[in-house]
Amino acid sequence: MLRDRRVEVAILETARGGLLRRGLALDRADGVLVTNVAADHLGEWGVQSVDDVAVAKLIVANAVRHGAPLVVNADDPHLSHIARGLARPLTWIAVDEAPRVRTEAALDDVAWILEDGWLVRLRDGGAQQLVEANAIPATLGGAATFNVRNALGAASLADALRLDDESIRRGLLGFDASPTHSPGRANLFDLGGVQVMVDFVHNAHGFEAMAHTVRVLSPRRIGVMIGHAGDRDDGSIREMVRASWALEPERVAVKEMAEYLRGRELGQVPAVMRAELSVLGMPEQAVSTHDGEVDAACALLEWASPGDFLLLSSQSDRDGVLALVQAVAGSAWKPGDPLP
Repeated sequence: MLRDRRVEVAILETARGGLLRRGLALDRADGVLVTNVAADHLGEWGVQSVDDVAVAKLIVANAVRHGAPLVVNADDPHLSHIARGLARPLTWIAVDEAPRVRTEAALDDVAWILEDGWLVRLRDGGAQQLVEANAIPATLGGAATFNVRNALGAASLADALRLDDESIRRGLLGFDASPTHSPGRANLFDLGGVQVMVDFVHNAHGFEAMAHTVRVLSPRRIGVMIGHAGDRDDGSIREMVRASWALEPERVAVKEMAEYLRGRELGQVPAVMRAELSVLGMPEQAVSTHDGEVDAACALLEWASPGDFLLLSSQSDRDGVLALVQAVAGSAWKPGDPLP
C-alpha cells in the first residue's frame, strides 16, 4: 500500500504485540503518537511491568525522521517517564498535566493542551486556541476525557503533516463517536430514555477512564456487560472487575467469550469475575452469566428503565451488539417492551 503512488497519507496503528513479535513495519514516519500504557498483557513477550509496556510502545520512536515530532501523552506517568529518557525532542499532549506542560514549555517546544475548555497549541512562545473541546462530537460534550486526549493527539499529528488550522478544526468537528465513523468506540444511543454505550473497553485502565465519563452523564442506575480474554491471569481479571465496580453498577451481565478462551475452559473466566463481584458486595441476583455478548446485552436491555445507563463492553461480537442496539433504536421500543 505504501508503494502505491496514489497514497498521500497513511496512518498506521502499531500494537505492542505486533512490535514485539514482528518489529517495526517501517523505518521512517513524519510523526509518531503514543497515547497511553496500562497494566495489560503483562507476562507476555518479556513484558513484566507497565514501564516495560511503555518501552515496547516507544519502539515507534525509532521511525521518527529528523525534525518530525514524537508526540507523547504527558498525563500518563509511566509513558512520560520513559519518553523523557529517550534524549529526543518531544511534543506533549496534556489534559490533567496541562498546567505543568504550559509552565515548563520552552520557547522552541511544541505542545497541545486543554486549557479553559479549548484545545490549545503552544509553539514559538505563543498559544493558539483551535477548537472548544465540548464542540468536538467524539468527546460527548467534553465528558469523554479520553477522546479529548485523542483529539489533541490527532491535531498534533495533523499539524506535523502541515495541515492548516482550519482543516484540523473541520476534521475534529466532523468526526463523531458513531458506528459509522468509529464502530464500537464510545457509540452512545438513546433507547426509549435509556442511554446505551457500546465500547471496546476491556481492561482496568479503560474502565477507570469510562467511570469518569459515566459520572458526568449522571444516570439514575447503571448496568454493565463485562468479560475478559482467557490469556490474562486471575489477578488481572479481578482487577478489571474492581475497576468496573467504580461505575457503581446495580446490574452486571457477565459474558463468556468462547473465541478468546486462549487456553482456559468454558466457564472459568466468568467464574473468576462472579467471585470477585461477590467479594465486592454485588448481590447474587444482580449478576447473570451469558453465552455471548448479544445475550448479555439483551438481558441488560430487559432490565433497564428510563434514566438508566448501560455500558456494553464489546470485543468478540461488536457487529452483533451494534445490530441489536440499532434495531432497537430504529423501532418504537420502550423499556419493558419485548425486544424487536
